[in-house]
Amino acid sequence: MAKSKRQKNCLSDSTELTANILLELFDMLDQMVSIIDDDFNIIKTNKKMCKAFGDVVGRKCYEIFHSTNSPPPYCQILSLLEGRGDVGEFLENSLGKWIRVKVREIGVDGERAFLHIVEDITNRKDLELQLIREKMLSESIIENAISLIIGFDEEGDAVIFNRKIEELSGIHRNDARFERFLELIPDDEKIKMVDFLNRIKEEGSAELTTSFRAVDGERKIWWQGKSINWDSKKILVLIGNDITEAERIEKKLKESEEKYRTLVEKSHDGIYILKDNRFIFVNDRASEITGYSKEELYAMDPFLLIHPDDREKLIESGERRLRGENVPEAFDARVITKDGNVRYCNFSVRLINYTGKHAILGTVRDYTERKLVEEELRKSEEKYRSLVETMDDIVFSLDLEGKFTFLNKRFEEKTGYKIEELIGKRFVEILSPEYAEAAKKSFEMDVKGKKTPLLRVEIINRDGNKIPVEINATSLYHGGEIVGRIGVARDISERIRMEKDINERTELLKLINKILRHDITNDLSVIAGATDILLSKTKDEEKRELLEVIGSAVERSTDLINRMRELENLTLGGELKPLEAHKVAKEVLDEFRAEFKIKGEIKGECVVKADDALKTVFSNLIRNAVVHGGTERIEISFQKKNGVCEIRIADFGKGIPDEMKNRVFEEGVTFGETGKTGLGLYIVKKVVERYGGSVFIEDNIPKGAVFVLRISTQN
Repeated sequence: MAKSKRQKNCLSDSTELTANILLELFDMLDQMVSIIDDDFNIIKTNKKMCKAFGDVVGRKCYEIFHSTNSPPPYCQILSLLEGRGDVGEFLENSLGKWIRVKVREIGVDGERAFLHIVEDITNRKDLELQLIREKMLSESIIENAISLIIGFDEEGDAVIFNRKIEELSGIHRNDARFERFLELIPDDEKIKMVDFLNRIKEEGSAELTTSFRAVDGERKIWWQGKSINWDSKKILVLIGNDITEAERIEKKLKESEEKYRTLVEKSHDGIYILKDNRFIFVNDRASEITGYSKEELYAMDPFLLIHPDDREKLIESGERRLRGENVPEAFDARVITKDGNVRYCNFSVRLINYTGKHAILGTVRDYTERKLVEEELRKSEEKYRSLVETMDDIVFSLDLEGKFTFLNKRFEEKTGYKIEELIGKRFVEILSPEYAEAAKKSFEMDVKGKKTPLLRVEIINRDGNKIPVEINATSLYHGGEIVGRIGVARDISERIRMEKDINERTELLKLINKILRHDITNDLSVIAGATDILLSKTKDEEKRELLEVIGSAVERSTDLINRMRELENLTLGGELKPLEAHKVAKEVLDEFRAEFKIKGEIKGECVVKADDALKTVFSNLIRNAVVHGGTERIEISFQKKNGVCEIRIADFGKGIPDEMKNRVFEEGVTFGETGKTGLGLYIVKKVVERYGGSVFIEDNIPKGAVFVLRISTQN
């Protein structure tokens, strides 16, 4: 009987101790936890919840959490009761934070109640948004991400399709379209996916969990969707995280019927009790983090889980804590998992009394993913910063007021100013006054989303000297809106000096050529006149033949001088302007139809950046085909491709041998039966190159040649 009484007392003490431990755990949890009865009355809160909302025991939960007079539709307890799920994430306006709410049905004194767990996930949400922005800037991060990332344009084409979704879906990225992607969603969830995309279009972002038919079996994917700007067009980006394993674990936890461990086992953190340097309790999450089973953890030295570089410090802190010294309760340490991986964890520990002896009650939170994200962000920032700092050009960024927010080191070297002197100052303050107004107007147009050309201005350095620069800038976006400008300013002092030198030399050569042509033409006129007089007075046939040879040579020389003048005018040219190339070609072709009685056809149309020399280009090419190629038909086609007009002039004459296809464009090369100096095609090449284009020859099937011109189009 005495033994029974002792056992009863021992059991009572054990139950009381267990309750005390659970209360300690309840208050230690980093989440805001409350217990709510069947009438939505708050019957208990932990310290974290009390700190956030005050003493709210006895009040209605919906009044405290949602500021409503009744449970709103998005109440997580209602969601659980109606079978819509027990977990929700949303922005809590009363806290100004993103939270994750998890609800479990429990029993309290024989009555139904609800365990209401609130976790602050603001940092996670912020990191997710920041990661999305960084991933858009770096294709490598997108490609190697552990998440499924896919982006659809308005036509349903997948403009983003990373390696992870390619591996899971078995769809090659070249074949990826929305229709193919939708085939991977079960039939009963397809409508949800379509509605999900529509919500993204309307609201800018949305979330959805669906099944997904992967190549290795069906999985559960949690999708986050966002509408973003990508290459100047709107796309819908879906980021999917595989939560199959997480759902499996949660299902297993739901099936657990251990009454006194409900709170502990449902925690997002690992929880353990350490006594005499041995685990006497670990929850499922602790097992998940380490990779060891509970049985293995109970049998091993706990400190072997700690990274060697952190182990000694952690052991020392534990010993000091057991001695009652003041040691921080929270600290970070690396954990070595069973498979040898390193996990970054945050520990929170407290000294407790367990069966009459000191023990350590601890929680451990795995933040490896966040650490890896931060590391990726750091590497990405270092990579781009290194690139920017090593550039030979000035790199800068401006806010919407035109104030500097960033300048690279090259700015100091070029201008003599210190970077900190200019940060927060308007960019126009360092411009030469005559450029300030134009630069300001260009900036105002840029921030309104209007495209502007390259800008040439002059910067005044610290010594008062002017530095000519060419600025190329683009807009910075955040949340789909322009938040500033980022650009590159290149010192073009040397280029301007060289351009000036070239222009001066060109003008000098033009003057020399003009003088030479004038004098030689006068001399040739004298020779021609004298030859004509001698021909009229000479009847000797031998002398007349010599005089005719002289006359022909004078005529050829005069023709050559005139063509050289034409070549100079055409290759130097004037200002380029929009020209309807098809109309110019038709005008030239009509002239040749009338003169040579040939057939001709024109297909398509293009507006190109050219000048009046374009008519000479068409004339020389058609003349070459008719006179040298012997064609009786000309076909000209115009086609726009990626900002370039491709012009194909096809004849059906003799054609051009392969070995001559490139040489015919060289100066002075002769080909065919006339034997004249080959300046016509040389002029064509030089004029087209001045337009920034190219010209080459292809064979026409069955016979003849095709001259292909590619010239930039003009809107």
